Amino acid sequence: MKLVDTLLSFLFPRLCYLCGEPGDSFGLCKSCREKWARETFVRCPICSRNAAKCRCGFDCAEITDMRIGSMPNISLTFYCPSEVKDGDRVTERMIFLLKENGEFAEFFAAELAREIARRFEAEGENPKKWILTYCPRSIENFLKNGVDQGEEVAKRLAKLLGCHLEKVFYSHRGAKEQKKLDAAERAENVNESVGVRASRVEPGACYLLFDDIITSGATVSRAAQLLRAHGAREVFPVSIARTIPRVKQRPHHSDSGA
Repeated sequence: MKLVDTLLSFLFPRLCYLCGEPGDSFGLCKSCREKWARETFVRCPICSRNAAKCRCGFDCAEITDMRIGSMPNISLTFYCPSEVKDGDRVTERMIFLLKENGEFAEFFAAELAREIARRFEAEGENPKKWILTYCPRSIENFLKNGVDQGEEVAKRLAKLLGCHLEKVFYSHRGAKEQKKLDAAERAENVNESVGVRASRVEPGACYLLFDDIITSGATVSRAAQLLRAHGAREVFPVSIARTIPRVKQRPHHSDSGA
């Protein structure tokens, strides 16, 4: 069987989902994979830290009350919304395809599994003793695309880490999309958009909480609050990306003259 698979891959190589060049088993060519790797080193324009260490406009650390080493969460890279359709970056295009049809779920799960395993091993934590759960997609977007990107990544991530996956949360129909709201509206809307299946929360357990993109942290914070309220001992957020903070422009004051 392996010989047949090798022969087929040689005759019909898998193409990169982004550029159409011959790709690897994850659907990435060498050039696009190198671009992804470079983009993980992007720094916050405000504090100059990477996505995992930056706290600008992000307060879920206080809600989860958990740290692995010095990190209150794991985020692989920054997400730049303005680059989804334009520009040379691959991160946003990969996440767009993940949301559209589940492409790159295996790639992102592998990248997260490697980073989680590395961080946990350094701190003497065993991911197999944690339960993995995820923030669900809105019902409207699930019906539109037929895929919940959070579930697709989470089920692969749980397998790679060797931990249990539990579908703890659900989405309320009719809730507004978080990405279309400002920070204050996100915080208010999330209380109406995410619900918890209390019977599936194991008291005293430690949870890895996956969300594909963390913007303000409102969804992750609400999910963590619900887990803690129903007995979870620890909650540690992990994500593919964090929306890159924006530098606020100072108001311009024109000279009135004498």
